Amino acid sequence: MRTEPARIERRLLERANGVTEVLAPQTWTDAQVEAWLDWAGGGTDLPAAILGKVDAIAATADARELFADSAARAAFRRDLSVALLSGKLALGEAASGSVVQITSASSAAFMTTLSDLRRARRRQLATHAGTTELARRLEAVMDAIARCEGDPVACADPQANIGLARAAEAARGAGASDTMIIDAIALAGAGEHTWDVGTEPEPTPDVTLIATLSHDASPAAKQALALCAWDTGQVVADLAPGRATAPIIKGSIPRAVISLMAFGNGKAFNGEDFDSTVGLAALTLAAQDGPVAIGLAGLADWLMAQGLAYDSGEGRQAARQIFLRVKTLLGDLPRLDGGLAIFDDPELSLRLGGSSPDVTPSPGPVTVAQTADGEITRVLSEAALKGLAVLGANAAAARAHWLGTQSLADAPEINHATLQAKGFTEHELATAEAALPFATRLSDAISIKSIDPDFLTDVLGLDQTALADPRFDLLAHMGFSEADIVAAEAHVLGEEGDQGAVFLNPNQRAV
Repeated sequence: MRTEPARIERRLLERANGVTEVLAPQTWTDAQVEAWLDWAGGGTDLPAAILGKVDAIAATADARELFADSAARAAFRRDLSVALLSGKLALGEAASGSVVQITSASSAAFMTTLSDLRRARRRQLATHAGTTELARRLEAVMDAIARCEGDPVACADPQANIGLARAAEAARGAGASDTMIIDAIALAGAGEHTWDVGTEPEPTPDVTLIATLSHDASPAAKQALALCAWDTGQVVADLAPGRATAPIIKGSIPRAVISLMAFGNGKAFNGEDFDSTVGLAALTLAAQDGPVAIGLAGLADWLMAQGLAYDSGEGRQAARQIFLRVKTLLGDLPRLDGGLAIFDDPELSLRLGGSSPDVTPSPGPVTVAQTADGEITRVLSEAALKGLAVLGANAAAARAHWLGTQSLADAPEINHATLQAKGFTEHELATAEAALPFATRLSDAISIKSIDPDFLTDVLGLDQTALADPRFDLLAHMGFSEADIVAAEAHVLGEEGDQGAVFLNPNQRAV
């Protein structure tokens, strides 16, 4: 494998517990470094942590006599270290998981087990829904105070503030105690605006029970199983009873993910390097116990970079060829219990810089990149730029369509002239323009957070309540309509999708 070692640099990384000095490859983003820090258990010398892991893998492989000689062992250590540090390969270790229980329709406890599972699932959903609704109602109590104009004492009194009285009654109806409502009123008076209960998503069902039953099971048992499966999504039926009798442990198996975009595409595809990396992955997994899996990450982007539509015949053929190539390579390498697979692994995706082995379609041509000073900005992806070049499409027009002009100068409705008419000077215009590359909405660049507060109060007439409200819409306050904002935003920050992408023909648009 002829790959240059990754350049290592020191960088300061801002984390939840403070600023951390880290040694990491220069090409890694901060998000990628954070993923590797989590993998390393907080160790900040990531190359050293990776080399230590490689040494452990090499020692295990050596003990299993997977190397022909010491030279082969040394080459493995060198090449695996380079592949990991260059972002071509990521490895995942086995991890224990949840237990899937097994029950039988012939068991006396069968009906009770299904009923208990249905009750537990309903309780879980009800708890989540109730918590979310209660938080929303308590935030409405706080909002009723924030929107009140006048004496602060009167605004916090339900007898004087009818909006607060209604919000408090609605919160009480959602299950809030008087103590919680009083707390919400007090917190609003202290300047808080949210009743934060965390961002935990709605619980999704996961299989926790396998129910075995034969064809001659009673109608009542079949109906109970069908209702439980419908109600919970957590039970599956096994119609061949006797195959499994002990609980099943669900967990992660040893796996390796290879980033396709790291090897080029089309005529520039480095097949020798790719084949060597597949061999490294296979040899690494051969040193593990039990079943293993190898995934190919970034398939959709790899196809896009070649100018191939994901769901086209040519795209499917290219995907088939690369998977067959790996299958053939694995057939000539140490035998694995498992092999090429399609799976989703968010942790390994983060360590590869966001490239996933789930082979889903590309999210589109726009991605984010990190500037030299750590700022995150929107850019066209490497795959999109290569695909545009292969297709002969206009890259400048693509940037203007998807990323916008990144300038307010000639934007419709909201531009230098209309903003100057509102009182903006060259200083405020420059501030807004500087924020555009890092904005996802126009209100991110023209907001109470980005514009000088003295200008907001002295020229635009905002009071301290408005300045303290994170939801305050500065563009609406200045008199711009929703239609004005949408038109200017499309010009300045670009548009999603390919509607209006007149620079692309139908075949190019399909890619």
